[in-house]
Amino acid sequence: MQRFFDTTFRPFFLLTGAITAGAAGLLFLPAWTLKMIFQLDYVPAYTVLAQHWGAMVGLVGLAMILAALRSEWRTPILIFVGLEKACLVLLVLMNWGQPAAAGFVGGALMDVLVSLYILGYFWARPRSVRG
Repeated sequence: MQRFFDTTFRPFFLLTGAITAGAAGLLFLPAWTLKMIFQLDYVPAYTVLAQHWGAMVGLVGLAMILAALRSEWRTPILIFVGLEKACLVLLVLMNWGQPAAAGFVGGALMDVLVSLYILGYFWARPRSVRG
């Protein structure tokens, strides 16, 4: 199992990190990104909130890319990323049936995949590394 993660970690986190970093589109083009990517109506009163969320998630994506490139940074980044992604999944599930939740289903599906990958990564680590 450890060999699987040794082989796939870098490409997996470069790809999912780049996709996650794409949320930074909200920072620069909030109206377009909300409509085209999230299929949500743009509400000008929430522009700062959408931009802030885009900045935060964009930085999470950047952190994922850094984790792929810098093995010594992986553990703290993966703990944070796993918690952040699990929170989005939980929020989408809690708001299931609400019209706005539909715009986040694709992201939540990817976040489930990333969260499960992170759990597997930590589970597969040698016992001596886990402590």
